Amino acid sequence: MKNSTTQLNSEELEIFTNPVFFQRKNKITNTVIVLLEKLNHQLENDLLIAQVVTAFNLPPTRGKISKGENYLGYPWQILDYPRVFQKENVFAFRTLCWWGNFYSCTLHIGGSYYKNHFDSITENLHLLKDHPVYICINDKQWDHHHEENNYRLLNEVLNDNNLLNKVLSENDFLKLSCKFPLDQIQHIQKNAMESFHLFSKVLGLL
Repeated sequence: MKNSTTQLNSEELEIFTNPVFFQRKNKITNTVIVLLEKLNHQLENDLLIAQVVTAFNLPPTRGKISKGENYLGYPWQILDYPRVFQKENVFAFRTLCWWGNFYSCTLHIGGSYYKNHFDSITENLHLLKDHPVYICINDKQWDHHHEENNYRLLNEVLNDNNLLNKVLSENDFLKLSCKFPLDQIQHIQKNAMESFHLFSKVLGLL
């Protein structure tokens, strides 16, 4: 049994007993989901994404919005589109809204989708060196936080040959990510679309 106090302080009691807190939480959650639904519609109708689906021979899918209450202690909502999550193979563009932290837009390629395009993808990484793009340096592909043991700025990694070679040679996946402050949530559609178009340079489509 975890050690914990059974006493709530005055601030905690105020939150616990005040329905306005929960009403606002629900309103924020619903607003974020509506924004993700609008983004999903925009992504599904984007011509460049249609080219990506064709170029990588992705199976037809619809966008999926999911949510939870506890990623490292904080609520979250996610939109995945395009999305392929197979046992070995992954191709996804994930927009994550992580309460109390940031929202991020991440291109995640793994398995055969990565191996079959490895040369062109890795050769094109330098096209993003002047942009605030992060690359996953972790060997765990399902971590989403941006601490230094998980993500580093791509430009820093490109200037560190040992780290770059380690990331590219030891992982069977690649994750590129852009993150934004939560107070820019109203710009999530614009930022997500720009992020995907930026990542498309690595895919050789721009």
